[in-house]
Amino acid sequence: MNPFMGLAEKFYQSEALWLAVAALGGLMVGFLSAFVAHRVGFPKMRLQYGMPRITPLLSAPSGVRPDLELRHRVEDDKWEALTHPQIVDVCLVSRGAKDIDTETYDNEEPITLDVGALIVRHLDDHTSDDAIPAPPWNLNGKKILVGPGLIKKRGTVTYTLLVDGPKPTLKCQARLKNVETRRLKPRSDALRGTLWGLGGALITAALGLFGLLAQR
Repeated sequence: MNPFMGLAEKFYQSEALWLAVAALGGLMVGFLSAFVAHRVGFPKMRLQYGMPRITPLLSAPSGVRPDLELRHRVEDDKWEALTHPQIVDVCLVSRGAKDIDTETYDNEEPITLDVGALIVRHLDDHTSDDAIPAPPWNLNGKKILVGPGLIKKRGTVTYTLLVDGPKPTLKCQARLKNVETRRLKPRSDALRGTLWGLGGALITAALGLFGLLAQR
């Protein structure tokens, strides 16, 4: 008889193995039950913000840049030159279990998004659901003020802006009731975090299983 087959047979017939499997299954069921109960009882809303696209409009080599100029029209007969014109997308992403509606805004204060560069013009806005318009907005220097307005659950709102500045960076200030605000992570970082979490859970389960077998 193959010794490896015999070892495998003893392994699967081990009482400790099935006790470990049962314990692990019980822990998973308990965790899922607690998680579902928490989500139902406390439907926390989450709002993520990010600037996934930054497109310089003057990308010529440094030796050529002084000979180029981009202007925008301020009035019918008045134009202004831009030194570092760029187009940016400012995104708000709802990850919670409920909509962010007008009542969520504390004292009807808008969400303040500072892009770190002078906002020259609002070019476009859209949402992930074409039937729902983007919340109203106002421009104030380097800031776009968003809302109060509806942001659907699991929905995305995008504002496309023309800005003038060398290094746009996004900051967010929001006074929203029962809403957690955080920076939007790149897809690769989010996937990496999920894989690390799953790997850690599997390693923990394997160590617990071998620990129980070693006691037999």
